[in-house]
Amino acid sequence: MRRNQCNLDDLQGVHRIRMHSVTDNRGTTTKVNIPDLRTFNIEFKIDSYLLANNIFSGTVRGIHLQVSPFAEEKIVWCPSGEIYDVLVDFRVESQTYGKWATINLAAENLECLYLPPGIGHAYQTLMSHSQVAYLISREYSPTHSLTIDLNDKDLEIFFPETFSQISEKDKSGISFKEASSIWNSKKC
Repeated sequence: MRRNQCNLDDLQGVHRIRMHSVTDNRGTTTKVNIPDLRTFNIEFKIDSYLLANNIFSGTVRGIHLQVSPFAEEKIVWCPSGEIYDVLVDFRVESQTYGKWATINLAAENLECLYLPPGIGHAYQTLMSHSQVAYLISREYSPTHSLTIDLNDKDLEIFFPETFSQISEKDKSGISFKEASSIWNSKKC
């Protein structure tokens, strides 16, 4: 394990959710059970659904999060292809503050993640034509959105492939320290 990396299951408030799938002669139907979150005392309210289609393997998106009053919860999964998912803890009161964790999400593993406010999110596609789906609890607010430097020296996040595609916004992210200071000064 790299410096500042931790196990996914150690990130406070992050939960894995098993999706349910049924296959018959027509194909497959997969369901994300939002009520499963109630076992963790989480009432997730959906504001929007987002589907990101990524053409090339190696595409990177993130690290993103929004600050209060637009801090958001997310449920993330990969309905097709495969991604290397990265989660970063910005919550100074958390035992894993400043740590990051990863998981490979793929259509075949029927797993999605619940991310509470204060967990930054990024991913890299491991296959061409990978899709990433999100259920998001708050509307997007550009003035409350933070983009963090993917190469931040304090985080030292490892990505398995060379970046093939990345936006200008993601290339010019701010440091973890700056983003953390902003997040923690505007906590929910």
